[in-house]
Amino acid sequence: MRCVSHHLFDRSGSGLLGGGSALLPAPIPPVTLQELVEVTRLLARGGATIHQLNTLRKHLELMKGGGLAKAAYPAKVCVAVIVSFADCRHSV
Repeated sequence: MRCVSHHLFDRSGSGLLGGGSALLPAPIPPVTLQELVEVTRLLARGGATIHQLNTLRKHLELMKGGGLAKAAYPAKVCVAVIVSFADCRHSV
């Protein structure tokens, strides 16, 4: 992967490993981090699948579901994604 630019800050690069985005929780206000953690915990304990939890995160967190690219706009974003499981659904 190569991103080259002659202009400062018009490119952004990122590398994410499976589960890495969980280290960047950013709830969409007025949701608090505590509320996000609690609802995720309750759903997981209730048997929600990872796909269901990812759907929740996509709609309640700023950086999920393309949010990182939106935050970087107008810079172009290059991302290297390494997935460590076989059943990878890239969008929920």
